[in-house]
Amino acid sequence: MKVTIPGGKDYVYMATLGIGISRLLQIIANKNHDNNGIIWPKEIAPFMVTIICNKERVDEANILAQTLSELKISNLVDKRDISLPRKLIDFEMTGIPTSVVLGNNTKNGHCEIKFRKSKNNIFCSTKKVAKIIYNKS
Repeated sequence: MKVTIPGGKDYVYMATLGIGISRLLQIIANKNHDNNGIIWPKEIAPFMVTIICNKERVDEANILAQTLSELKISNLVDKRDISLPRKLIDFEMTGIPTSVVLGNNTKNGHCEIKFRKSKNNIFCSTKKVAKIIYNKS
């Protein structure tokens, strides 16, 4: 490419070393987010599902995590001793695409599945969770 500058013409040289991993993550974050934070695409998400539970339902969460793991659905169980709303905020900020909530609004044996990208919430039996998530992924 030639550029005309006062006093004559000069060549402009430009080179690139390619797109690095940090640039790719920036692009993905820019294209996959909402007002609450990033939503990782399922192909690169650190986990496919976060299981969020209150203290009373930790055993139920562990059983569900084992079931999902057997189906090769990566999951993270949030058993921290903090409030459920705080756990939900953290879930949205980490960008994991799906959450299963075992909380006060659902009785034992039932849960709420939240899909970040589509904003769909499904209330169902914990026995159906694996099938629903497996079919959606």
